[in-house]
Amino acid sequence: MRGRRRAGPLPGQTVKAYVKLTEGHGLTREDLAEFLRDKLSPIEIPKHLEIRDELPKTMIGKLSRKALLEEEEARRSDRQAPRD
Repeated sequence: MRGRRRAGPLPGQTVKAYVKLTEGHGLTREDLAEFLRDKLSPIEIPKHLEIRDELPKTMIGKLSRKALLEEEEARRSDRQAPRD
């Protein structure tokens, strides 16, 4: 089927949740994980959680998934780079 998004991560990828907290809320990753355990089944809980100050946006104000993927790829390549 053309034009349909694939449900779930591509092979070799895992699910990661990016969270921007409302001003004044001081949740930790552990607090958020505990909240999700009460709401979701174990298979639905993201393996990785990242609390951010800002989320990248497109020119029209939507979440930029492309920018998030590019950031993750850059982090991955930095971790895999040989160290002297």
